[in-house]
Amino acid sequence: MATPSPEDLIHFHSVENGSKDSRIGLILAVEIPLITLVLLTVCLRFYARTFVTKALGKDDWVMALSALIAFSNTVINCVTTKYGQGVHVWNLDYKLIPAASKLGWTYQVMFPPAVTLCKISIVLTYLRIFTTRRDRIFCFGTLTYLSLYGVIITLTIAFQCIPVNSYWDLSIKNKRCYDQNSAMIIFSALNTVSDLIVFMWPAPKIFQLKLPIQQRLGLMFVFSLGCVACIAGLARMWYYPKFFSDKDVLYAAALLSVLANVECNISIICGSLPEIRPLLVRWFGKWKPGSSRSEPYQTSRPRSNPTPHHQTFFSTGPGGPGATKQGMSSDSLDQVHDWDLEKSPPHVATESFYLEDLPKQNKTRKW
Repeated sequence: MATPSPEDLIHFHSVENGSKDSRIGLILAVEIPLITLVLLTVCLRFYARTFVTKALGKDDWVMALSALIAFSNTVINCVTTKYGQGVHVWNLDYKLIPAASKLGWTYQVMFPPAVTLCKISIVLTYLRIFTTRRDRIFCFGTLTYLSLYGVIITLTIAFQCIPVNSYWDLSIKNKRCYDQNSAMIIFSALNTVSDLIVFMWPAPKIFQLKLPIQQRLGLMFVFSLGCVACIAGLARMWYYPKFFSDKDVLYAAALLSVLANVECNISIICGSLPEIRPLLVRWFGKWKPGSSRSEPYQTSRPRSNPTPHHQTFFSTGPGGPGATKQGMSSDSLDQVHDWDLEKSPPHVATESFYLEDLPKQNKTRKW
């Protein structure tokens, strides 16, 4: 958000019968419920990972940090409405604009770390679930890209104007700022590409599974819900040219901030949903296809030795994803699957979401 020049302010305040509408209601109505849902989701994630699966890990703490920054961004956006965000410039006291611009700069600097840490957390979760060499190469490559992107973009936005305070200080005449329109479109495009990579990468693995369509769609829903974040990112990228050509920047910035927060907060929610599944199973029981009610989650120890825990359901190899372990009966496999999450090793507990609704022939893992 660029601060309007003194000439622009004089022009705006000479406008008569200008529109009196504002977007403050839009900001508050979208961002407050969203961040509330984010905090609830992350708290449930920590509860599930601490007391149910007992496998609290790095990905959980990274997601918590992302949620904390997202919460700070929401507070900034809501406070900025007190200084004119979402209101037409001609309806404002021009003395409020520097404060609004300073808050806008702060939000811009904090947004890349929030979305980047969220995606880093999701990729760290993938490292726990997908263990083949190819998967690990992908995950480490993506982590490197996200880390570099987060650092470079944050610093670039922080120093978009030299000196930095010239971004919001109208009294500074000698300042140098790069082309924000082109830069923000490029940054947004790179961010949207990383959204697509992170959220849609598991999709082919799920399509390869020979599952009933209802179960396949259920698994796909968890990963593809991130498409909402991708759509918000694309909409933000499309809106940038209009935003930078609009002199009524505080009114235009409201929609941009809402799209950015939708993208970030939906990403956090999507990245945390799989980790909450064990908690929901404990609270509401395990629903089984063909039953008309929820049934209690069965907790029984297997009579035979459990299968190795380092392998995941999505591993591939001779026999395909639906292959059964030689020498194990269907009953034994059911008992392995129905282990009490609280007593299971972390590897098993963290994969419970993906194994929960799979048919018997697909419950086993390929070693």
